Amino acid sequence: MPNEEVGQAAPLETGPTEGVNPDLALLLKQVDWGFKRRSKDQCMKVFDTYQSMQDGVGGLRKEKMLDAMRDLGIRATHLDVDEIFECMDTSDEGVLDAEEFWRGCQRPFYLEQWSDTVPLTKMLSDVMPIGSDQDDPLRTVSQLTPKDIDVVGDAFLVGFKRMLQEEVEKLRNCYAAVDGRKAIEKAKGGKFDIITMSCGGIDDFHEGLSGRLGQPHLDFDAAVEAEHCKYAGHDIPFTTSNYGITTTPKEEWDVIVNRKPTNNMGHNRQIHDVDELMGSEVVKEAE
Repeated sequence: MPNEEVGQAAPLETGPTEGVNPDLALLLKQVDWGFKRRSKDQCMKVFDTYQSMQDGVGGLRKEKMLDAMRDLGIRATHLDVDEIFECMDTSDEGVLDAEEFWRGCQRPFYLEQWSDTVPLTKMLSDVMPIGSDQDDPLRTVSQLTPKDIDVVGDAFLVGFKRMLQEEVEKLRNCYAAVDGRKAIEKAKGGKFDIITMSCGGIDDFHEGLSGRLGQPHLDFDAAVEAEHCKYAGHDIPFTTSNYGITTTPKEEWDVIVNRKPTNNMGHNRQIHDVDELMGSEVVKEAE
């Protein structure tokens, strides 16, 4: 349990003994990168560096996006770039204009999605001094001097360490649960076996999916198609536990949506004409 004495944060009681051994100089550089990518002026400078004109169309092309993002210290992948262009390239010309590039760089990535769940902003309000004008506490904040900010920062650091220890412990427990469930699933070997998720607590439940993952993509059809035909895992085979059919998400999309047979149409699977099915006796009885 965290030490309740002010100015101290108790060490984690469980977990790895070797740790990650982070490099302080690199972490400080990452902090500078964070300020850089959240500055629109800095993002526009990077955009100007990498944009180009081609066939009368100017902007930042997809093949340059990863380099531009890394110049801003954004630890992105090719998959991240694909998703940004899918969401931000409103002209569908394969390039981003300055505003689209800015919005794409502000998109929350993997670590940021997790850090958004940590209530740092609430703790920041906890360490703000209470002035004489309690009806307008922001006025007190506006009057902080550099020396005052040093004191507030020291208090925030104590709370931050305590909070981070608690959040790391939660995350470690979640990964332990996930790894345990994966081991069970692997032993069973069935895609359609139902397993119980056990990550998170009651606060996570009440916060809902949108609170942890963000709002859903508005282009639902495109998002579902991309998940089956483009994103990681779309071409990885799996075997169904009910009929023993080995297939991939992409092949199943072709069968169901594109009405194209695959190499494995086992268990007497057939692609029927929709109009023919609508005229069948089973459908008529259901109506």
